[in-house]
Amino acid sequence: MGVEKVIDIIRRAGAPDVPIYIFGPKMTFTKKILDFARANFRVYSFNKYAMKYVDRDLKVSITKTVRDMLKGKKYKNVFFVDVLGVQCGKDYLNCDVLSAKKEFLYFDGGYFTLVGSRLFGRKLKLAYPRFFN
Repeated sequence: MGVEKVIDIIRRAGAPDVPIYIFGPKMTFTKKILDFARANFRVYSFNKYAMKYVDRDLKVSITKTVRDMLKGKKYKNVFFVDVLGVQCGKDYLNCDVLSAKKEFLYFDGGYFTLVGSRLFGRKLKLAYPRFFN
């Protein structure tokens, strides 16, 4: 079922003015973080090395498609949350797997560690403060 159909179902269900927030995809990796950490763990270049294993093209395509769909339609109170942008920067090219303190942000190919989820939450709060008021 497509995004447009889900929005229409929600609106027809008696919630015509309720805000709808669509969260875009988050970046995932094609290999488990610890697997490629064993293969090439150099702290100074690990985040850059990890970019070889991002599932970037599909996630960017989904993000752009949904964002463009919402811009071009007449949906009232429907908002897109660019999770990928929060996670990897506006250009989607800086998807860190290690924190500034060199702590793992993921424990596998797509799930945050506690440190990673807290960092993501702080970034989300900066990008979308209205969620936290």
